[in-house]
Amino acid sequence: MSRRGSLFLPLFLLATAPALKGGPQAIARGPSEALETFQQDGLPALRIWFSRADLSASSHLRLLATEEFLRLGDARQKGVMTTVASSWSEARQGKLVGPKGFMEVAEPAGMSLWRVVDVDTDEAVLVERWDAGNPLGVTGGGGRRGPWYGYLGGQARVAFSEETAYLSFNARLGTFLIANRLDTAFTYTTSLTTDVSSRARPVGTTPPDIASSSVGLLGRYHIPLSKKVSVHAGTQIATGPTYNLLTGLGIFTGAGVYDIGLSVGLNTGGGWNFSTGYNIFF
Repeated sequence: MSRRGSLFLPLFLLATAPALKGGPQAIARGPSEALETFQQDGLPALRIWFSRADLSASSHLRLLATEEFLRLGDARQKGVMTTVASSWSEARQGKLVGPKGFMEVAEPAGMSLWRVVDVDTDEAVLVERWDAGNPLGVTGGGGRRGPWYGYLGGQARVAFSEETAYLSFNARLGTFLIANRLDTAFTYTTSLTTDVSSRARPVGTTPPDIASSSVGLLGRYHIPLSKKVSVHAGTQIATGPTYNLLTGLGIFTGAGVYDIGLSVGLNTGGGWNFSTGYNIFF
């Protein structure tokens, strides 16, 4: 064998070794396949802290904590979750970038949300913890609300020009993401606009009513204030096109949430829209 040939074989083996070992060149596994691998290879070493592992509705790794995990201090819990992240990264055969890096831990008193902040070391940090009485929180089994919801409500506009009156009927079909903190929904609006200006008109005439409909998409981020009340902020785009900034209040009662909101159009000549309706989880 020539000198050039004798050098080629070792270099070839070094270049292909990462793929053969499931390294950076290995094909990443999907959440379901990775979960099976994690349950077989990763979870047994973590049984002292977690009794079960599955996937949340958002395809995050979700763990059921034991009393041993709950007795750990914040620093030790962070260490355990970093170990979990390393095992989950190996199961997925890829770095935990973006949404892949979120992990949920179901606890008797509620849940906690963790996120990988360093994809090279798999360092995990606590994002937030919710108690079980908070409807925005996520608990194991049937305690979770959603992730889908339907909305019916009405809306009225106070225009800056004070020349038009606007009433509408709104419907939404949406879902919650990122541990029920972010929601996105398809929207349908049918509206009636009436000219209420005081300018002179021919005797015996009335201003025409203008009916219209639109569909759109909205996204909102929710922040709980208490176990029964949350606030939200977000944006909406609808056919036209129209762009709106949203804010509002949610009051949890019964099977859903009373939604009270304000929005302002960014390209509709101004005007505040006041809306109220009811979200039903299913």
